[in-house]
Amino acid sequence: MTIFTRYLFLASAVVTTSVLSAEPVHTTSGPVQGQISDDFAAFLGIPFAAPPSGPLRWTPPEAPEPWETPRQATSYAPSCGPTWEGEMPISEDCLYLNVWTSDLSGGRPVMVWIHGGGFRAGSGHLPEEFARAMLKRDIVLVSIQYRLGLMGFFAHHALEEAVANFALLDMVAALDWVQDNIAAFGGDADRVTIFGVSAGGMAVQMLMTSPLSTGRFSGAIAQSGYGTWPLPDRAEAAEIAERRAEIAGIDPDHATLENLRSLPGDAWARTYATFQLPIIDGVSLIEEPAQTFLRGTQQALPMILGNTSFEGTTIEGAGFSAATYFDTWDEQAETARALYASDLPRGEEIPAMRFFGDVRYVVGSRLMARLHADIAPSYIYYFDHIPPSMQEAWAGAPHGFATAVLFGGSSFFTQGEQAAETRALGELLRDYWSNFAHRGDPNGDGQPPWAAYESGEDNWLVVRDQASMQTRVITPRLDFIEAAYRRRLEN
Repeated sequence: MTIFTRYLFLASAVVTTSVLSAEPVHTTSGPVQGQISDDFAAFLGIPFAAPPSGPLRWTPPEAPEPWETPRQATSYAPSCGPTWEGEMPISEDCLYLNVWTSDLSGGRPVMVWIHGGGFRAGSGHLPEEFARAMLKRDIVLVSIQYRLGLMGFFAHHALEEAVANFALLDMVAALDWVQDNIAAFGGDADRVTIFGVSAGGMAVQMLMTSPLSTGRFSGAIAQSGYGTWPLPDRAEAAEIAERRAEIAGIDPDHATLENLRSLPGDAWARTYATFQLPIIDGVSLIEEPAQTFLRGTQQALPMILGNTSFEGTTIEGAGFSAATYFDTWDEQAETARALYASDLPRGEEIPAMRFFGDVRYVVGSRLMARLHADIAPSYIYYFDHIPPSMQEAWAGAPHGFATAVLFGGSSFFTQGEQAAETRALGELLRDYWSNFAHRGDPNGDGQPPWAAYESGEDNWLVVRDQASMQTRVITPRLDFIEAAYRRRLEN
């Protein structure tokens, strides 16, 4: 579990207990009864699909069994797992979403949160502080869950489905639920912004490019997505699935779909230890997201992309070592070392971690922002704020920290109180995000101006103790990495 994923569980584990009984809200599956506090209503654990277990494991999501008696939507559902290094319960019965609203009437913009966690951990839990802050900005907030690990991404030869990204189908099903039901919670189905961090940011980028998700949202915010990262095709993924099935105890000569489905989820989870990757299956995902942006066939919707300045804190979770990462670049290793040599005074592993973070996350945001600017408004940010108490300890803003600031929980990273500058930046990010949800533009009264991206300018919103527009952010490094990415595509 990453530090950010652990933070999110702890920050969201407690839901307000000072509540009154809510009037049921009628959904397409049946009525739900949530919790009402003095200024908002929370509807937690609403099923948007049937439990994807038993004969429904590795099948597209199906509608949940309808109900007539009001369902108590007052607690979070279990995480989809397959593993969790903490107290959160996990279950294959996990396809649920949550809705927070300040009024059941009206038509307010909707923001749909897609959690991160390397596609193998995480949940739809959100800090109540963040929910309250966004409701005050006239937003209806939704968070969703989706199948994780090999339950969500699987291409074994025994499967009968052409699709391999079942998690992506779950996201589409959740967005369909929003389209069909959000008006009953005071939301406007024509103004739906999807946003997510890390794997959730990558999910946003996939939804921008998948042929299955067209027309289900009006704007997108990809926080630390990795749309230029290499993904396995179906044949590669099938080999991986077959090796993991054998490790899990399935005889390769008897690897039937029935046998695969009979294994419990934790048996599969023990077969690997790194982040899960989506699969180029040719149906739900035609190619890596950035390749679709290169062709200009992604959805032409307003988009925000961005990163932190030290994303490489995820290097071990992705299966790499800071001690050897430069060497994986073969004849280009020395050039890369020279580009990141300014980090050497902080320790020998810091340059490799910074380099890895730029490779996995930052270069994709810049490339996709530049390509997207040709067809729709595109905004890019670089979050480099380091709280005063962490100036000596941090080489930059770690992966997930910008989202913790957005959520109002940055003190978890610093193991102390939030600095005044950090709190102010949280307010600023919430303003930008809600402005974008309202109008497709993050700008509003009182915020530093954030200009749409222009390729000739290479203009970013850089967030340190304050936010300001700057040009050509870490350009030599990103140019070097982007050139390597393009060579990979050519080969």
